[in-house]
Amino acid sequence: MGFSGDFLVVRSERALVEHSAASGGRVERVWEGEGGWQLAQGEFEGAGVTDGPALLVHVIDGDVAVVEVLGPVAGAWSCVLDQDLALDYGFPEERLQEPAAVAAKAAAWAGGLGLAPDGEHLAEVLGAAADEGVEELFFELLEALGIPLDIPEE
Repeated sequence: MGFSGDFLVVRSERALVEHSAASGGRVERVWEGEGGWQLAQGEFEGAGVTDGPALLVHVIDGDVAVVEVLGPVAGAWSCVLDQDLALDYGFPEERLQEPAAVAAKAAAWAGGLGLAPDGEHLAEVLGAAADEGVEELFFELLEALGIPLDIPEE
């Protein structure tokens, strides 16, 4: 049984813990990157509005992750990482999407934020199995989106 919890990624001038998205939750650790990008690990119930782009990621047993866009356009895209295993967890098949279609939406979202996404890498990550744990797929997703975070290996 692996990690279960949330990751919250935001771009903001304010510290992540000041956001309503982090209030009421439990922040365990925060990583900071260039351009105001921040990543927090913890529990974020009913993540609220942030003042910039945001992604909320729910991880289940280190096996499956659900990624949701909170801003700037909530619902612009979402995905499930390790879709094959998600089916074993009982995710409804209609919740799963074609990786190439999600990659196109995700790349457009990231490009609209001035990032330099790698569409081919996005499609690979979105269609991949989580061999080393779904957290690694999530970190690869951030890299493919062009989000500048340097996450130390543990």
